[in-house]
Amino acid sequence: MTQQSSVRDDELLGAVNIPYEGGSMPGYLSLVDPGGPPRPTVIYTNGFGERCENGYSVIGAAALRRGYNFLTYDGPGQGAMLRDHRATMRPDWENVLGPVVDHASTVPEIDDGAVVQFGHGLGGYLVARYAANDHRAAAVVCNDGMTTFYASCPHIPEPILELIEDGRDDEATPLLDALMQEDPRVRWGLTTGQRAFGDPTAVGYVRRTADYTLTAADIRRITTPVLVLESRDDASLAGQAANFARAMTAPVHHVVVRDADVVRETVFDYLATALHR
Repeated sequence: MTQQSSVRDDELLGAVNIPYEGGSMPGYLSLVDPGGPPRPTVIYTNGFGERCENGYSVIGAAALRRGYNFLTYDGPGQGAMLRDHRATMRPDWENVLGPVVDHASTVPEIDDGAVVQFGHGLGGYLVARYAANDHRAAAVVCNDGMTTFYASCPHIPEPILELIEDGRDDEATPLLDALMQEDPRVRWGLTTGQRAFGDPTAVGYVRRTADYTLTAADIRRITTPVLVLESRDDASLAGQAANFARAMTAPVHHVVVRDADVVRETVFDYLATALHR
C-alpha cells in the first residue's frame, strides 16, 4: 500500500527551465514536501499534439497524492518547444530525456535512486528509447508499449502505405487528402504530425515515423524494470505491447487496461513493488 500525502489536486506546478543544447526546455516541477527529504519522482514524457501540463491530469496529481514528486517538460516537437522555438521531434530521445534527468539530479528533494520514467502515447516509445541508452531510472512505464510508431497516428491503410513505400507520392497524396476530408481524426493526426515532425507533406510525415522504431537489440539493451501498458481499444498498435514485452530481457510486466483510472491504479501498485515502497 503506497503512502498517501496531503497534496491537493489543484496544487500549482512550479515552472522550471531545463538546460538543453545551449538553450533550455520548459517544464514544471511539483514537490510533495519542499525542503523535505528526497522522495521518489515521476518524470512525465508526452507524445505530440499536447502540452506537458496535460501530464498533471494523466498521472501527476495521482503521483503527488501518493508521495511522489512530479516533473513534466516539453521536448522537441512538443508544446512550447514546438510553438516558441520551432524545435521538431527527434527519435534519439536519450539526448532529450538525459538532460532532464541531469536537471532532476540537482534538486535536493528528488531521490536519484527512485526516478520513474512515465511515457504517454508516443512517449511510450520515447522513454523506452531513453532506457535502452541510459540506465539511471529505477522503473519505466510505457503507456502505450510499442515497438514502432510507424504509420500508426493515424493508422495508414495498407494499400496507401505500399504506395508511400514505393515512392509513388503522386498517387498516395490524393488518397491521404481524401481520408483527411472524410475523417477528422485522420486530419488531426496528419496535420499535427506534419507540424510536430517538421515535414511539409503528409507523405513525408508518414515516412518520418519509421525512424521511431525499436529493434530487438534496442529492447535487449534495456536493463530497467518496465511496466508495459496496452490500451484494450487501440487497434493502431495492436499486438505491439505484447511483442515489446516478449523481446525484453529486463524484468517486465505487461498489462492490458481499459481506462485512465485503471492505468493509475496499475502504475502505483506496480511501483509499490518495483521501488519497494
